Amino acid sequence: MLDPNIGLLIHGLREELKNSVLPELGSGSALRQLKAGIHLLGRLEKTWDLSARYLLEDNNDIETCFKEFLDLCTDFDFLNIPENEDFTSTVVGVNDPNLTIQINKNRYLHDCLTRIQDYDLEKRLNAESSVKFYKKLNALYRRMSKRDSDFVGG
Repeated sequence: MLDPNIGLLIHGLREELKNSVLPELGSGSALRQLKAGIHLLGRLEKTWDLSARYLLEDNNDIETCFKEFLDLCTDFDFLNIPENEDFTSTVVGVNDPNLTIQINKNRYLHDCLTRIQDYDLEKRLNAESSVKFYKKLNALYRRMSKRDSDFVGG
């Protein structure tokens, strides 16, 4: 284990900037930029190690919903992720190959969610299936919003 860990390093840098550098600055652009940087470091300190877990939860949740959507309407064949889909393309700023895969997969799944909303559902689902579909979709969006809120420290 690395000690101090990344969170402690971010915390130390943030505290040093806040307590030593910030008081030395007058007003103006440099002060505003430093305050923004200190705020960003605070957010990073709280979330730096959470992204992989949240992405995995989000991806699993969306994929589970897609399977349920396919039970309601087989026209959603684009929700079946092709086995040969490559999620390894470079993500700028990400060094971990597993995190890169999760990010790319999440982008793919979100693109599918967008496609669902652009689909003409009224022609593909009966009234009962449509109600079930929208309940599942809205519940998914609530869970996704909760995860996003938790991730950013809300």
